Parts: sequence; structure tokens; C-alpha cells
Amino acid sequence: MKGTPYSLLQVESKFSCICSIGAQLSLVALFTFPMLPLQVPNIIFMLFALFSIAQWIINGKPSIWKKLGISFIITIPFIPYLIEYLFFHNYPTVGFEMEKKFLFFIAPLIFAFYTSTSKLLNFRVYIRTFAISIILLSAYTLIHLITCDILFTTSFYAGDSSTLRIKFEDISHLHPTYFGFFATISILWILYDFKNLSNSLKWFFGVSGIVMAFLNFLVASKMPLFILILGSFFLLYKITVKKKHLLVTYAAMLVSFVLLLLIIPSLRERMFEMKDIMATNYTDNNSVLERKVIFASSMNLFKSYFWFGLGCRNTQAALNLSYAAIHFLPGVIKQYNSHNQFLTLGISYGVFDVLFFISSVLFVFYKQRRSAFAFVLIASICLTMLTESILERQMGVYFYVLFMLIFINGVSVLFKQEGYQPEQTLP
Repeated sequence: MKGTPYSLLQVESKFSCICSIGAQLSLVALFTFPMLPLQVPNIIFMLFALFSIAQWIINGKPSIWKKLGISFIITIPFIPYLIEYLFFHNYPTVGFEMEKKFLFFIAPLIFAFYTSTSKLLNFRVYIRTFAISIILLSAYTLIHLITCDILFTTSFYAGDSSTLRIKFEDISHLHPTYFGFFATISILWILYDFKNLSNSLKWFFGVSGIVMAFLNFLVASKMPLFILILGSFFLLYKITVKKKHLLVTYAAMLVSFVLLLLIIPSLRERMFEMKDIMATNYTDNNSVLERKVIFASSMNLFKSYFWFGLGCRNTQAALNLSYAAIHFLPGVIKQYNSHNQFLTLGISYGVFDVLFFISSVLFVFYKQRRSAFAFVLIASICLTMLTESILERQMGVYFYVLFMLIFINGVSVLFKQEGYQPEQTLP
């Protein structure tokens, strides 16, 4: 009997250790979500939740309210979805939207449980895991593009290369814009962290970065490419000691981009669409003009329901009617959303919700204002949201929620052991 309390303590200690390791591993594994079927990240998240709650209970249930309050910042703009769901849950659209936004409500709570008993790992662990998942997905996709006679078959590049992009999505299971965005973030991280890599890792990540960049140019999603070029210029400026060499590097990058325009048909076709940006009449097979029509319709709808919106249950129907009124048949048939996250929130719930959302993003930026890479990542999210409603897909929600919560809760471990000179606060 005398040995019983000690034995119980041993069991409790071992179980606590298992829960701690399990929570850490499952959180890291969550950052592989781009290459996984949608159900798998959900299972991993449930494991992360179970391990985190068990660890919290074993450690005496420390207070989580302060940590929850900080993490809850990202949830506030999405409370209207919950309110609408409570009153209109019989609408299929409302249930579907709530299902996509559910992570905004549960993830801050689970992170509060986790961070009340454990410290987040160095940010490098999470971003490298994410980058490696994109590298593996890129390798898999490129091999299939070659072996399936897609990459070198000219018929796939006809028109705006939509056939190539469809095949790319079929293989990778990622929309080209999402792949382009995720690949861009991974490449920018490799660029930012390159000096800290060992020689063998430099080869691995260097070649991988080239492959991801090639596929990024191949699918030619405009905003991710713009972010890649602009972000590379900015990060090179931040990490380069001898600034006078930068002009040569910048010039070489621009020349390389021009050469790629001449070599890659899909890139050339989609970039040359930009010449029609000032055109007033819509024509088929031009994504730039399509986006202009979508933006104009969405903006008019936002102005009409400026203060309180019309609810997510009515948003797509209203957009369809707007498209039909101007005879934009592709918009009606394909039921295009607004392709702008800010307008999507504004049309659904009004200007105040948009302001709450912008404020939450600015709060996270303020928490990480001394880090160049955090600035680039958050700016990249905002720029992408100008041309895509990325939180209307589960992949976009996972990316936004995971990185934002890491930024909010990981202040003590982010960017403090990277080997660079301390970065100045960004203006």
C-alpha cells in the first residue's frame, strides 16, 4: 500500500509526458495540411485537442482565460456566422458556411489549453514542416505532369491554359491559386532562412525552391506571383548585408522573369491578359476581365447592404442575380463568389464586420511587428484576400487560423534564434 501513491505519481507523470509529446507532434503534423485529404487534418486536430485537454487536466487545470482572450481576437469577425447559424440552421448554405468556419471557434480554445501547460516550439519547426509538405506535393505533381504527358503537350496550354490548370488541380488536389500562395510562402521562407541552413539542407531546399517556383510560374496565378516577386525583393533587402549588390540581384531576377514569360506558354498567356485591364467590355477566356465584372458586382452589392449585410444564406443568390442582370453567364453558371475576402464579409455582415476583421489582422501584425518574415506573411495573406475569398475553403481556413494563432501565442519563441542581426521595427 505504501508504494501505491508513488506508483500513481509515476503513471501520472508518464501519461503527462505522453500527452505533452502527443500534443506537440500533432500540432506540428497539422502544418502538413496542404498535402493531406481534408478529413486527415480534421482527425489530427482532434488528436491535438484530446492531448492538449488531457495535459491541461493532469497539470491541475491552470487558468486559460487570458490566453483564450488573446487568441479569441481572430474569432470575433466570425461570430455573425454563429449567430446566423443559431437562427437559420435549416438553411443548407448556413450550415455549410458554419462547418468551414468552425475552426475559428474551437482552435483558439484548444490553443489556450495547450499553451497553458506547454510552450510552442520555435517557429522554424512549423514553417519548415509546412514548406516540406508543399515540396512533397510539388514533387508528386511534377512527376505526374511529366508521366501523364501533360507538361510537354501543347494542347493543354491553349487559350488561357485553363485545361492545364484543371489537370494540375486534379493531380495536386489544390486550386492553382492556393498552391501558388502556399508555394510562394514556402519559397520566401527558404529565402529568408537560407543562410542558417547546413550545406546539405541548402541543396535540398534550394532545388526544392526552384521546383516550387517553376510550378508556381506554370499555373501562373497572378497574385501569388506578384507576392513572390515583391516579397523576394523585400526579404533580400532585409537579409543582405552589402546593399550595393542588390541592384544586380534585382536585375537578374527581372531578366529571369522575362525569360520565363517567353518560355512558359501558360505564364505568357495569363500575364498578357493584363493588357486588357482597362477594357470596358467583357470577353470570354480572359480572367482579368472576369475578375473586373465580379468585383464590380460585389462592390455594388456591398454598397447596397453597407451597414449590416444580407447574411451568408443570401450572399450567393444575390451575386447570381447581379451577374444575371448584366448577362454575365459564367458567373451565374459557376456561381462565382466575390473573390475578395473583405467584400465577402462585407456583403454578408456589413462594414462593421469588415472593420473587426481588419482590426484582428492588424493586432496580429502589431504582435510580430519586429519580424520581416511575419510582416511578409501577413501582408501576403491580405494581398491574396484582395483577389480570393481564401476563408471560403477549408485549406485557407487552416492556413489562416494556424499561422495567426502561432503568431499570437508564440511571441516568446518567434524569430529570436534565427542568427540574423536584430531587425528594426517596420514603419
